Amino acid sequence: MKDKNCMKRIEIIFLLIVTMLFGLSVDNILADTLADSVSIVCNAGELSKKITGSARYTIKKLKIKGGLNATDFGIIRMMAGRDWKGEVTPGKLEVLDISEIVLKPNKDIGCSYRGDSYSTDYRILSDYILPGSLFEATTLKSIICPPQIHTLSGRCFINCNNLESVVAPGVREIGQYAFENCINLLEFDSSNDETTYETVKIGKYCFKGCSKLKRFAFKKSEKMEIGAYAFYDCTSLKTICINADNFLTIGESGFKDCVSLESVQGHYGFCILKGSAFKNCKNLSNFSPNVDEVGDSCFANCEKINELPNNYYSTDITQYGKYSYSNTGFVDLELRGDGGALGEGMFQNCKHLKTIVSYKSIPKNCFDGCTNLEFVKIGSASQIGEDAFDESIYNSCSVRVPKGKYYHYVNGVYGEWHFKNTYSEDVLPTPTISVDRNNNVSIHSYVYDGTLYYHPKGYYPSYVYSEPFQVSKNTVVAALVELEYDDAGHSYYGSNPVGGPVTYTINSFKYDIPTIEVKNNIVTITAKDSLNIDYAINREPTHNTNYTNHYTKPFEISERCTIYAKVYIDARNYSETASYQVRILKLSAPKIVCEHNVVTMSSPEDADIFYTVDGTEPNVLSSLYKEPIRIDKDLEIRAFAVKDEFESSEKTIAKCTYEIRILKLSAPKINCEHNVVTMSSPEDADIFYTVDGTEPNVLSSLYKEPIRIDKDLEIRAFAVKDEFESSEKTIAKCTYVSRTQTITWGEMKAPSVGETIELMATASSGLSVKYSAYAPLSAFKEPIINVNKATFPQEGCYLLVATQEGNEDYDMVADTLQINVVCDDDELMCFDGIYYKLTASKEALKVVRGNLPYKGKVVIPATVNGMPVVEIENNAMYASYFLTEVTIGENISVFGSEAIGACPNLHTIVLPANAALRLPSYCFNCDDKVREIHCLSEDPYVVAESVFNGFLDYEKCVLYVPVGCRNKYIQAPFWKNFTHIEESTPIIVRAKSYSRQYGDENPVFEFETEGAALDGTPEIICSAVANSPVGSYTIEVKQGSIKNYNVHFESGTLTVTKTPLTISAGNYTKKQGDAMPVFKASYAGFKNGEDESVLTKQPVFSCEANESSAPAEYAVTISGAEAENYDISYEQGHLTVVEADAVVVRAKSYSRQYGDENPVFEFETEGAALDGTPEIVCSAVANSPVGSYIIEVKQGSIKNYNVHFDSGSLVITKAPLTISAGNYTKKQGDAMPVFKASYAGFKNGEDESVLTKQPVFSCEANEASAPAEYAVTISGADAENYDISYEQGHLTVVEADAIVVRAKSYIRQYGDENPVFEFETEGAALIGEPEIICSADKKSKVGTYEIEINKGTIKNYLVSFVPGTLTVTKASLVVTADNYTITQGDKLPEFTASYSGFKNGEDVSVLTKQPVFSCDANEASAPGEYPITVYGVEADNYEVKSYIAGTLTVLKRELKKQTITWDQEIKAKVGSTIEMNATASSGLPVRYSYALVPRVESAYRVPQIEGNNITFPEEGTYLLVAIQDGNNEYAAATDTLDVCAISDDEGLMYIDGIYYKYTGDGSALKVVRGYNPYRGKVEIPAYVNGMPVVEIDRQAMYACYYLNDVVIGDNVAICGHEAFGASRNLQKVTLPANQAELRQQYIFNCDDGIKEIHCRSSVPYLADESLFNGFVNYDNCILYVPVGTMQAYTNTEIWRNFIHIVEEDVLTGIPDINVSNDMGAWYTLQGVKLFGRPNLPGVYIHNGKKILVR
Repeated sequence: MKDKNCMKRIEIIFLLIVTMLFGLSVDNILADTLADSVSIVCNAGELSKKITGSARYTIKKLKIKGGLNATDFGIIRMMAGRDWKGEVTPGKLEVLDISEIVLKPNKDIGCSYRGDSYSTDYRILSDYILPGSLFEATTLKSIICPPQIHTLSGRCFINCNNLESVVAPGVREIGQYAFENCINLLEFDSSNDETTYETVKIGKYCFKGCSKLKRFAFKKSEKMEIGAYAFYDCTSLKTICINADNFLTIGESGFKDCVSLESVQGHYGFCILKGSAFKNCKNLSNFSPNVDEVGDSCFANCEKINELPNNYYSTDITQYGKYSYSNTGFVDLELRGDGGALGEGMFQNCKHLKTIVSYKSIPKNCFDGCTNLEFVKIGSASQIGEDAFDESIYNSCSVRVPKGKYYHYVNGVYGEWHFKNTYSEDVLPTPTISVDRNNNVSIHSYVYDGTLYYHPKGYYPSYVYSEPFQVSKNTVVAALVELEYDDAGHSYYGSNPVGGPVTYTINSFKYDIPTIEVKNNIVTITAKDSLNIDYAINREPTHNTNYTNHYTKPFEISERCTIYAKVYIDARNYSETASYQVRILKLSAPKIVCEHNVVTMSSPEDADIFYTVDGTEPNVLSSLYKEPIRIDKDLEIRAFAVKDEFESSEKTIAKCTYEIRILKLSAPKINCEHNVVTMSSPEDADIFYTVDGTEPNVLSSLYKEPIRIDKDLEIRAFAVKDEFESSEKTIAKCTYVSRTQTITWGEMKAPSVGETIELMATASSGLSVKYSAYAPLSAFKEPIINVNKATFPQEGCYLLVATQEGNEDYDMVADTLQINVVCDDDELMCFDGIYYKLTASKEALKVVRGNLPYKGKVVIPATVNGMPVVEIENNAMYASYFLTEVTIGENISVFGSEAIGACPNLHTIVLPANAALRLPSYCFNCDDKVREIHCLSEDPYVVAESVFNGFLDYEKCVLYVPVGCRNKYIQAPFWKNFTHIEESTPIIVRAKSYSRQYGDENPVFEFETEGAALDGTPEIICSAVANSPVGSYTIEVKQGSIKNYNVHFESGTLTVTKTPLTISAGNYTKKQGDAMPVFKASYAGFKNGEDESVLTKQPVFSCEANESSAPAEYAVTISGAEAENYDISYEQGHLTVVEADAVVVRAKSYSRQYGDENPVFEFETEGAALDGTPEIVCSAVANSPVGSYIIEVKQGSIKNYNVHFDSGSLVITKAPLTISAGNYTKKQGDAMPVFKASYAGFKNGEDESVLTKQPVFSCEANEASAPAEYAVTISGADAENYDISYEQGHLTVVEADAIVVRAKSYIRQYGDENPVFEFETEGAALIGEPEIICSADKKSKVGTYEIEINKGTIKNYLVSFVPGTLTVTKASLVVTADNYTITQGDKLPEFTASYSGFKNGEDVSVLTKQPVFSCDANEASAPGEYPITVYGVEADNYEVKSYIAGTLTVLKRELKKQTITWDQEIKAKVGSTIEMNATASSGLPVRYSYALVPRVESAYRVPQIEGNNITFPEEGTYLLVAIQDGNNEYAAATDTLDVCAISDDEGLMYIDGIYYKYTGDGSALKVVRGYNPYRGKVEIPAYVNGMPVVEIDRQAMYACYYLNDVVIGDNVAICGHEAFGASRNLQKVTLPANQAELRQQYIFNCDDGIKEIHCRSSVPYLADESLFNGFVNYDNCILYVPVGTMQAYTNTEIWRNFIHIVEEDVLTGIPDINVSNDMGAWYTLQGVKLFGRPNLPGVYIHNGKKILVR
């Protein structure tokens, strides 16, 4: 459509017309109907007054300020497309802003929709809740809610398909199904304030199916509940923002199938995640909250989830659901021992999972489908469920099991076990070593968490292996695998577990074979790393220089041969042999073809073709043929073919003649559719055309693009193209199709109130029509239009508008239809356009409102079908917009209220002669358009003053009265108001009478008049039509277009008479013997399309002739017919009988070859038509001999009587037979082949056995004939049924083939028997056997020996012999060290060895080097087993395959025990030298050493020990070690003494095991480092001798290895740097009741051994983040705090890190335990036994434990 607003303009014009007709305000209609954006201020309950009528259904944007109640929301629902009952309205409201309204309750209507009604819960609005289903399925796109609304009830916006935006700043609860299927909702955000609410809720199915929802954010809260399926299938949802400080519950399938969900933002406390909560959220990542419950399939198919919950190791989680993390994105997984048990199938189908470290039992199907799993570490003995792992990884995945449990697992103690690569710390496999053909060494181990070490020369492995490495000679490779971490993941102290070492001997170093290339018959041989190359022709290269050449540069060959080459270093180091077969043949000459001026060339061998076109000889520098060549003149082309390893071809010469080709173009095609002309040419030629009727030429218009026409045109066009003859001319007449279209309304049933009817209007274009409807009077409700259906809400008159918007071919068009709607159409009758019903008496009729509005001129008759019309009902013609004139019938006496009201175009009224007529108020309430009133009564009617309701203009309207009655009307009430009263005389109009025959059209009825001149023409009607039966009919005359009003009408008569009908019998002819014909009458005179079926009696035939009657003419008579409307006459006929015709049937003649099937025999006739088919037979068949055979023709099914038969003939000729001699090939010297003929042409399955003479062969060649081609001729055959021809053949004798006989090469060990030597051949078949010999035998030394090959019994002549080689390698020798046993202290024995593998009776005497032994044991070695290693053996003909270590067993010598005692307390000062005095109980001398405390050894400098004296270089804790090494009588002994070295002992005090010094001001004490390290439990008091202990000095208890429990006094306020550092066995710490400062770094830098920390301060201590330097295990260490302070500690830095925080009574330090079992005795702390449970609170002993009783 050219103008997008065209439809709107039509609506406006239409409304203006209606407005003018009714005299309404233009401004009101436009404002009421056309406004689409409104802002109003409204009081509660007044919205229906603010927005009225059709305006409710045109407003699209609405902003309301003020107050609203439930009634107002009903109006808003109607404006948004739904009424209170949920029925559809025409409302179009899209944007609703109620952000500035106040909700008011009301008592007259409920507002919570419940299916088919609204509840009467009046609290709904007063509670700030939008009720359920309020806007269900409405047209809203956007809504802004007031901030006081905090709840959106269930189904509030369900099925709002257009809803895009909801602004609800105060909402913190959304009911179930509230936004279900809001498919266009984009975002929901109510997180606009910082208030934290106690609970927020989202009901089940709340946003289900909101497929475009991208973001969701909600209020902050302590607790948030998201119902089941709340966001199910929100496929566009990317982010959700949740702020639930303490608790978050997500119901079943809460976010299932949210495939675009990427993140859950905000913060949230503990979560309960029900089954399938996030299932199929494939883009969700980084969601790992603290959880209380993880339901079945919770994160299934979340492909980017790769983290477990933050508290996955906590006891908070008791169980994970089944398949809860199946098909997720985990790569590396660590499953600690604490926390909930794993669920069945929990990690099933995690395709990215590679490593698992687990300290948990693994349930059924847990890792099934994890097909890329590489490593599993089972940290502690755990059960393995059925199908816990996928069977596809059993052979590839490495599994480490706990130490000591290897055999338990592989034997199925802990469940089914199929893993091949299982190992443990104590069952560690050795690596495997392999070497490929490129000398790359690979080392493999399935110990996944181990480190591979190797040594390329066989020494103890010390190099870390990372990738394959290459060796350059024979060698020994050693390898081992070493573990670095134990089962718990800690480093080993001391030696790491090792698998191996293992060795691998490389005896056959491999060299790459050389590469042989031949190009243009030049041979090039290359080798990797430029190594030496030897080669030979037609045999393998050997040491024999007579056959072998050393390659130095490329060389040329000129004949067929095989080239052999190998890389050669020495007799033991060489490559395998490479070979290349060279074939030199001559190429075929290329073929040259020239067709259609295109030259193509080809070579049978696919060789390169070089050519010239200038007559010169071609060479390899000439043009190379690549693609067909197009020529434009005569050329001589010369070409030859070239290809590697072939001899160049002969030259081909071809003369190519240029052809002049002129083709004629096809005529162009012209197509005209939718007023657009297109032209095309099949040859894509240029098209020239004209449109003015002139002939086109190349100066005419050139067609480039489609042409649009606006009138009829004749287009002439032709095509032109280079090298083509111009086309014929095309002429096309293109008819312009008008764009104008019209709309026609079909006949429609008039609707009743509330009824829905189908609107039927069609456009002449055939395009679809759209509908709209209007009720121009405000009294009527607007109709509801749904596509082509209309529903009318009340009785009245409506205007329907049909619009066709047009397209590229048609303009837009609209048309209107006026339609009436009635409440009840029962008993409704319509005669001549006027609707009637029976009156109450059933004896008269009354005029009523009908289904169609009254229009034009309406004349109400006095009677209808003899029944008087006495009444016009109320509103009968009300609002008949197009009614212009009305005439009231003579019998009308009752006139209803507004019977003819609101008819704005009524201008003439004719009242009857009946003076009894009464005209009540408003009966002509018709505006002021009435201009004439005709009163036919001589006496004035009684009329109410308000009959015209004040609308009649007495000055403009003329009153017509009968002659002589003017004065009566002037004096009568009401009528006297008229300014113009005129008298009128009646006119008589009389119809003429006529007569006609039945079936004729009626004559043109005419009339005659008496009286005044007639203005207009009467309507003359008669019920008779052309097919009306014979009889008389009334000719009525009616008002018609007569404008006169005082008119009387008189009827005429039409008489219909019978019409003449002639019936003819007809004439007939038949042949004697034929059946009688069927007689059929013909008729002349039927009317109105009638036929003989209207006859009341059918005619009857009679004739004297029968089937066998002789030739003659016989009468055919007809009679007896009758008909109501026809006057019948007859025409008689006759039957002529004639003689039958003769016929000749003749068989056709044929000829065929012997053996063929007979043709289909046919016949021909002469004479009359043949009735039936003859039978044709012939004795000849397919195998009948050559000759002539009769074709007979017989009666068959022929029914003719006068028939003659003539035979035909079949001639069989000889069949052609071709006998071929065949072509043969043999080698010179071979026997002559057996010649055998082949046949082509035998028939009937016959073969050469039918020949009367067999063919004879002849050939000049014999067995010894030289190579050449010899003719093979064949002749002499004969046969009865065959005509024989011959195809001669030839015998080709070729040279005999050459053959190469090659001895195979072998390798064996020294001392073995030689293998059976074999050979292989290349070329022709070998006749006979060669002789193979070799000089080596089993005693031959290591080396290479030639295997010679000779002629032997071979009978072939052209034979080449290639020798092989026998390589003798060293024999394998195994050397085993012998075992020995000695007693501790004995002298070592002389070690010996045993040997396995000597050959030829040899022994150790052949060794060139004797074995060397080593053993770590000596005379003083402790009891045990010590390996005896052996190595170093060498021999000329032997190689040691392996060395097997022996064992030296040292038996224990029973020794006496001795002890060491330290004799003095050592007070160590930094820099001082102290003598150590320790003694052994044996009296043997003691030596001294030291052992630094672990973890701090790097912090201290080493003390200096000389003899018995020791010097300490700096402060610290040291372990002194006294050692007595023992002897043959006493066992060794050691003892340690831990001492502290201090730099200053001034003021040092030692009280009750604790060292003190005074603080700086001398008012208090501080704990310091002393001479002796602190041990066991240390309790620092609050006071010492009345002086407070307020500080613990830096490193005061540093590195106190045996300190395990410390209690810090209540006065201690400061702890120094590393005060308790490096005290690795410290397990329990009790902090003071005051708020001590723990701000120094590393105060408790004590490894991760601390298990309990007791805080006695009710206020959390201020501590540095590095208080524990990362060594405390927050998972395992328990923090005890005073009762009631847990929250404070949980909210404080560092203390909040503890997973387990327990409240206890700080007075006792004992947790509060509720004892339910009183069995057992109770004691006081002083040991006094009580009788029963104590009644007083306090601490008691019960069942061996301290119990706090409150």
